[in-house]
Amino acid sequence: MLERAGPAIFSTIQPDAGIEVALLMRRTGTVLAAWTRDGVPQEVVSVMAATMVGSIETMSEALGCPSPERVWVETERCRMLATKVEPLGVLVLVAPRSESAEVLSRTARGIVGRLARSGASIRGAASMPLPTDESTARSLAPSAEVGPRSPSKSAPKSP
Repeated sequence: MLERAGPAIFSTIQPDAGIEVALLMRRTGTVLAAWTRDGVPQEVVSVMAATMVGSIETMSEALGCPSPERVWVETERCRMLATKVEPLGVLVLVAPRSESAEVLSRTARGIVGRLARSGASIRGAASMPLPTDESTARSLAPSAEVGPRSPSKSAPKSP
């Protein structure tokens, strides 16, 4: 159970490293454990992360794609990773864009490993694909990738 996880799951995050936010939360946005730099409003980040994950799941399913196990988002200034850790849990990591996606992925794998050792039910923890450099916002699932698509050949032509 995720409720048994405490702040110790974030013990290997180095204060001087690039991670700015690490949240273990319910998919509703309820924070179970958190590590943030000073001044980061974890309540806002958790609720918006839950909204983002829910929105991407809904959009993926509407497109006929499976619900993603993890979501990568990149903006001009930051990288965000949200990954499911049990049917109702999400691990969220945020770092500056200058921090590599590999660092976020490695950090997530370490935290997920500690959660697994604590008895939490973990999904999709073994492999964590990295986003491609040309993506600015992408959702990755083990068997599907949501991103730009070329126009469908069956699309109606304009008159």
